[in-house]
Amino acid sequence: MRIVLAILLVFCLNACHVRTADKAYQQGQYVESISLLTSNINEKGEAKFNDESAEKLRVLVSNVMAHYETIINSSVSTDYQARIDSYESLRKINLLLVNRFYSQTVAFFNDKYAASKLDQLIAKEYYDYGNSIRGTDSDSYKLKANLYLKGSERYKYKDIFTLYKNAKKQQLDIEAKHHYDLGKTFSQQGNYNEASLEYLKAWEVYKPLGEYKDSYKLYEDNKRKHVTALAKEYYERASLLEKTAYKRETYREAAKNYEAANLAYQHFGQYRDASARASRCKLQGRVNVYVKDSDYLYWVKQVFKEDYIYFVDRSSQANVIIDINATSDYIHMKPYETNEAKTERYVERMTEKTDDKGNKVKVPVYKEQHFNLKTITYAKKYSITTRVDISGDINYSSRFSSEAISTKTDYIYSGNVPSKYRNSSEGESKSKSTLKYEAESEQGADIRQFLSRFVDRLSSI
Repeated sequence: MRIVLAILLVFCLNACHVRTADKAYQQGQYVESISLLTSNINEKGEAKFNDESAEKLRVLVSNVMAHYETIINSSVSTDYQARIDSYESLRKINLLLVNRFYSQTVAFFNDKYAASKLDQLIAKEYYDYGNSIRGTDSDSYKLKANLYLKGSERYKYKDIFTLYKNAKKQQLDIEAKHHYDLGKTFSQQGNYNEASLEYLKAWEVYKPLGEYKDSYKLYEDNKRKHVTALAKEYYERASLLEKTAYKRETYREAAKNYEAANLAYQHFGQYRDASARASRCKLQGRVNVYVKDSDYLYWVKQVFKEDYIYFVDRSSQANVIIDINATSDYIHMKPYETNEAKTERYVERMTEKTDDKGNKVKVPVYKEQHFNLKTITYAKKYSITTRVDISGDINYSSRFSSEAISTKTDYIYSGNVPSKYRNSSEGESKSKSTLKYEAESEQGADIRQFLSRFVDRLSSI
């Protein structure tokens, strides 16, 4: 019963929220009101379209049509938008009423407001609206062009499309001239970057109609002047650094400036011999590192990642030599064993006794349980000591030690063992390879941290 009531309640709520044609009309949503009514008629089908339905449709369409005709007839001559909006609404209604089984019922509307006629009326309003605007600047010509274009999309009324093209040309002429003149001013002031941007805007604005004067040529001329000055500045700075360099760091800085000169000038190709000079300075700015033991090369490379650091194969080529030497020791200790005799009392039974007052009381009878505990401890240790020596342009040494230990203890019971005791083990007996890995991992992290402190020092040598 509750389910049935719930379903009825849902239907009731939905019904309360269904939007009707009458309600839409009362709220001034006239096109929507016709849309709702025709949707309802279409849903019921032609078989249920009776005289009452036809009359309701005729009355609603007649009232809505009268509403928009009143706006059209009473609007002032310059209120083009009001008439356009009204004709647009009538056009939407036309789509709802033509080619339907009820179209004959509203023939008075369909005959008066055919789609082609409405499109022509809309185009005329856009035509007149565009003509009413006096073109004085870019914005006004842009508005005129947009109005003519909208009208031409509905109907080719008179010379509307020609007027659109003329207005668009006027708009683009004014905008392009504005940017062109700004470019000229900036160029005369020696601000070649801003000049090139303005000439480029003039070219881009006018592009739909072709090229505006010599805007693109002037864009390239001014851009070339700007980037040439910029590249020259970077090049001269790099050249000075190269001449005065006494550290590899300075050569690297010079290389960056040569590359910046090339980057600034890239639109026009390479700037002078900046590429060759950048390569030469990079080579002079390199820090060559040699690691004596190749087993540690991976550790060092994890830290020395900078692009100016190169790893070489011979110490004679190196600016910095890293020598890493490690010694290790593995001890598998002899098991340490202890034996312990243990005793534990337990209640065997209860018996009765007479106390001093003559009362009978129960007292426990204890028994001792004797057993043995054997403890065997196994221990292993892997220790590693590493010395790191850095020589060459940097000199430093350090020593690192680490160890990994594993212990395991077995507890073994024998004799008359109480039930609560069981043989057990504590700890873990690790293999030699596992202990070696743990010791090396701990030390590897320490060595990498040590080496990382030298990266900044390498950058400044």
